[in-house]
Amino acid sequence: LEFDERSRPSEAAFDLNVMGTMRLFGAAAQAGVRHLVWRSSTAVYGAQASNPAFLPESWPLNGNKQHGGVRYAIEIEEFAAGFAQQNPEMGVTILRLANVMGPTVNSPLGRYIAPKFVPVLLGFNPVLQLLHEDDAVEALVHACLNAPAGVFNIGAADVLPLAKIIRLAQGQDVPVLHPLVY
Repeated sequence: LEFDERSRPSEAAFDLNVMGTMRLFGAAAQAGVRHLVWRSSTAVYGAQASNPAFLPESWPLNGNKQHGGVRYAIEIEEFAAGFAQQNPEMGVTILRLANVMGPTVNSPLGRYIAPKFVPVLLGFNPVLQLLHEDDAVEALVHACLNAPAGVFNIGAADVLPLAKIIRLAQGQDVPVLHPLVY
């Protein structure tokens, strides 16, 4: 479950995330492990205008490769797909988790909505799919115990507008003009 989600790519994050996962998969194959579960993120899809509201697992991975954590997640998923083909005796499960939120989660989205006043682009209120931390743990446990191989998107049944998420976090959105942001 260890994964460095920093936005800036770094050699240390690449070594931990990508190379560490490759070493882990290799060691598991050598040890005869029958099933691996890897936690990914729905961020691998990217925030594209052409994306449907609910993405199927087969949707292309067009995440922002300038963001280190997203780039590494895509690289690991591509490696895992090849690994699964080369090791058909080992089940490989990838869980693409939506934005995980909860009282003990330290995430970019959580830090963004934490202040009392949250800057937002004027007229921009995207919908987001969230996942409570307890549900994320439950999905991971289910995948480990029931060994379903494949790729699975894990998220809440509904989406929420960003403004509502900010209000639920006891914050107030503060609209900012686009030129001032850029």
